[in-house]
Amino acid sequence: MARSFNPPPAWPRPPRGWTPPPGWEPDPSWGPAPPGWQFWADDDAPVPHGAGPWSAPAAGAHGAPVVPGPGAAGPGARGRRPGRLLLGLGAVGLVVLGAGGAAVVGALAGGRDEVAAGSGWAAPADPGAPAGRAPAAPEVPGDAIEIGAPPPVEILRGEGGERFDLPRPDGADRPVLASTLRAGSGYVWFEGHDEDGELSEVTPVPEPGQEAVFLVDDSRDSARTERMEAQAEDGESWEFRVHDLEDLTAVDEVRAVTGTGARVFRWRAGQAHVLASSSGEANFVVTTRPVRPDDEHHGDLLVNEIGAVERATTLPDADVWVAVEADGPWAIVPQAGGGRG
Repeated sequence: MARSFNPPPAWPRPPRGWTPPPGWEPDPSWGPAPPGWQFWADDDAPVPHGAGPWSAPAAGAHGAPVVPGPGAAGPGARGRRPGRLLLGLGAVGLVVLGAGGAAVVGALAGGRDEVAAGSGWAAPADPGAPAGRAPAAPEVPGDAIEIGAPPPVEILRGEGGERFDLPRPDGADRPVLASTLRAGSGYVWFEGHDEDGELSEVTPVPEPGQEAVFLVDDSRDSARTERMEAQAEDGESWEFRVHDLEDLTAVDEVRAVTGTGARVFRWRAGQAHVLASSSGEANFVVTTRPVRPDDEHHGDLLVNEIGAVERATTLPDADVWVAVEADGPWAIVPQAGGGRG
């Protein structure tokens, strides 16, 4: 079976199909890989998303341990199976983020996979714009709704790696609205495991001092998460916060919404054609998930991009959670004549 390069979640996500050339070494600023990390995974298994834009250092540039080749993981290496990632519109696993369903960042739209073994790679902000030039920010109406993090109902604190049971304040059959926060700049993310110990979730990587809000177990097809495991650098303090789903901001009329970082809100304003934009540098993913598992709308991956971009898309005529994954400010702005309030 073919295998693909599988960087740790705290590292950036390379383009689809990229493999490290001989002697390639990761940038030290990305931080170390977790102990025992499998750098190669089966092609039919989703892998955790990266934390930022990708730039491949030249081989032998930094003196860090060289990433092993595809055979080094061993025949028994387990592929990553996060419940929060999507390989395409037909694959259900979530965001993110989550947001309940984020997407593998390497699956870029418009055929923008620029792969050059041994050389640097950077995705342009927009396929129609010169590289390095971000699109103009859309005009955001003054009555836009700013999406923040709802108040937590439970906070779990820790330092470094740690395991804990996943609280479920909204009931065993409903998703868990959670957020994470890290105090420093060391790597921190959380993996969820089902009752058999299999990987069921990989949470977004929070920016230092910024909450990353997401949904856990928001897909009817995902295994139920029983325990969370913090993957954190030794000495790195973190918080895992659990919220009440009913405290999510609900948008009941077609209006613009804005936020910063990973956020979730409830959309029940009817169908609306919108322009979604981000001014960040890393993943920008927008997904919808049904509020009730038996809803006709099963959820969609609306935006899956990297960096400062803007994309036209459509919010559905359904009661859904909208999960946004971003590393900076973002906006979702209805277009003139595009709503059915």
